[in-house]
Order: sequence, then C-alpha cells, then structure tokens
Amino acid sequence: MMVLFTSRSEKKALLTVRRILDQFADRIGNDTWQTIMTQEGVQEVRMLLRRSATKSTAVSCRWIRSRNRSQLLWVVGNRDKFNAEGVVPVNTTRKNILHKEWEGGWPYLALLKALTAVAALFHDWGKSSDHFQKKLRSSSMEKDPYRHEWVSCQLLAAVAKISGDTQDDDAWMHLFLDGKLKKTTLKNEMKNRNNQADSLPAMPPIMRILVWLILSHHHLPVTRNEMECKICAEDPPMSLERLFLTVKAEWGYEGVVPAGENPCFSFSKGFLLDDDDWNACIIFPYVFCKWRFYGLLCERYFRGQKSGWDNQRNFQYCTNLRNVLYRDACKTVWKEKCICNRPCV
Repeated sequence: MMVLFTSRSEKKALLTVRRILDQFADRIGNDTWQTIMTQEGVQEVRMLLRRSATKSTAVSCRWIRSRNRSQLLWVVGNRDKFNAEGVVPVNTTRKNILHKEWEGGWPYLALLKALTAVAALFHDWGKSSDHFQKKLRSSSMEKDPYRHEWVSCQLLAAVAKISGDTQDDDAWMHLFLDGKLKKTTLKNEMKNRNNQADSLPAMPPIMRILVWLILSHHHLPVTRNEMECKICAEDPPMSLERLFLTVKAEWGYEGVVPAGENPCFSFSKGFLLDDDDWNACIIFPYVFCKWRFYGLLCERYFRGQKSGWDNQRNFQYCTNLRNVLYRDACKTVWKEKCICNRPCV
C-alpha cells in the first residue's frame, strides 16, 4: 500500500519525527513523506511515533487508494492540527460562517430519521380499507368519504386507545413490540370510530408527531375559514397538542360521508399485522426512537444544571444512560443481538 505521512510537529518533536520517518519513507517535501509498505509496517511506524510523542507532535498518515482518492488512517499527537479528514487548515477567520445559533448542527437528525421511517410505514395504512380497495379494483375516480391519510391517523389513534394509555407512548409501542395487537380488536375499535371520525382524539406525544407527518404528506391540511387561518398563523405558534384540537376532517380530508356504515372504517381484508417484513421494519425505528428520545432528554436535563454539567461524572452518567437504554432495547427485540449484527453498546 502506498502511504503519505504529513507532519505538523513543532519544536524538538519536529526533529524526532523527521528522524523516525526518514528511516521508513522518502521525504518529498519539508514535512511530507511517501513510500510503499505493508500494513504491518504502517503500524510499526505509528507505534514508534506514539512512543516518542509529545504535546508538540502532530503526524497524519494517509493511504493513497487511487488516483483521485485517499483515506486517512490515523493521526498521532495533536489532532487539532488536522480536521476530521486529515486536511491541514490554511487560513483562519473570525467571521461566523457556521451559524450554529440557527442551524444547530442537526443534533436531532437521528431522531428525525426514526420518526420519518415509522411515519412512512404507517402513512398508507388507511388504503387497506374496504372502500379504497374497491375503488382500486373498479378504477373509480369518485372522492373518498375520508382520505386515506385521515383513516391512517384514526387507525393509530385506535391503537393508542386499545393500549389503554393515551398519554404515554410506551403502551402502544409495546403492543407492536410484544405482538399483542389483535386484528379483531382493531377492527371493532375502527367500527366504533365511525361516528367520531370528524376530529382527532387524544394521543401520546410521539404518536402526535407521527400523525402530523402522515396528515401533511399530501400538502394538507387546508382550510378556507379566515378565522381558523389566523389562529394557525398566530405568533408564537400554537403547540402541537392545540393544533390537533383545531384540525378537523373538513380541512381537506372529508368528502361525501354516507349516512350508514362508513366503508372507510371497515377492513374485511385485514391489516399489515401478519406481514413479517412490515413488522420487522417497524420494530427497530420504534426502539431507536425511544432510546434517542430519552437520551436527548437526559442530555437536556444536565445541560440545564448550571453547577452540574461541567462535572465529568454527570457527563459520564448521561453517556452510560443512553448506552444502557440502547442495549436494553436491543435485548428486548433481538434477544441480545442488534439489528446491525454487532455487539450491543
């Protein structure tokens, strides 16, 4: 393998690094070396550099993979002399170019990814209704009594009610994790929802986020009521809980509702609960979502402690708690084997 060594060492460490690297590689610049050696040779160089490393030592090693691609293998000494890819900075500025005050560095990206994955699995759940299946077979263009995304949200709300707890997400998540959600129970609950389908019932917090993602994936809701528009546009914006009390089926989700039994809430063909692939996909985002959610709450709590966050013990407690949550979640679902086939943290 062809490797490239770059040194940004200072003071006496500069002479020590040059003495070591001159024995193994050809110096092609003031502080740059290039050679061809085995992986064992690269590890030997690293070991020698680490033995003599000081605060002034800074050496990176890159593997030249092809004409236009190289890979950073390691950095010995002061890592601040290089960036995460091993590149040397050539200039500095005091300008605020990162804008962390409003970009935030996407600290919740993993949580957003988990929520989006679960919402994607549920967003078309309502298409399994008898009305929609009949409409597909007949290629009908008639308007639905209730749009499929509204039916999907009512299905999720029914799951929350079946769990017996509409305030805590643990209850309805465990119905899926433990395989205790019965099709007949869900069908009966949806029949009872026939007369209560014009609004969204009470739901736990994570389910509300999922429902909002489902409701809005077709550029809805929309209302032509001027007063309702003003309420939604008020500053500061209304909470998600209050928004759910405001949104109704008539905000773009309702068509001509039949007087008798609504076929949108009949599911004679069943649901996706018997599909192993669907169940396998839906379990991991739930677990990851919970682990990430509690981990972030833990970090938020300690960041709010003015006297405690600087304490290394508190930071370690945060890290350990997140790891324990993740490990226990993996044990619950995969019997001590993580989905990525690696040992749990």
